[in-house]
Amino acid sequence: MTMPEEINRILTDRISKLLFCPTPAAVKNLEDEGFSNFDSEVVLNGDVMYDAVLYYKEKSQEPLKRPQQGKPERQTLCAGHPSPGRKHR
Repeated sequence: MTMPEEINRILTDRISKLLFCPTPAAVKNLEDEGFSNFDSEVVLNGDVMYDAVLYYKEKSQEPLKRPQQGKPERQTLCAGHPSPGRKHR
């Protein structure tokens, strides 16, 4: 385990009384880590990134117009994350 984000997540999870999970898979991961034996509550609360995609999907169907130019433009929604195997420096 060399990823600082994962180390921070594990430490934070261990001292938390309430753990919010975006997906059923995340709930299962915590169960597999033994959280059913700890004094904590695991809550499935939904995936905010998925909700954002659904929200902006409708809005993205209409081209944007730049006020100064009046020309329509296409939109792109992108979320970037480092790969799990990426080496940190």
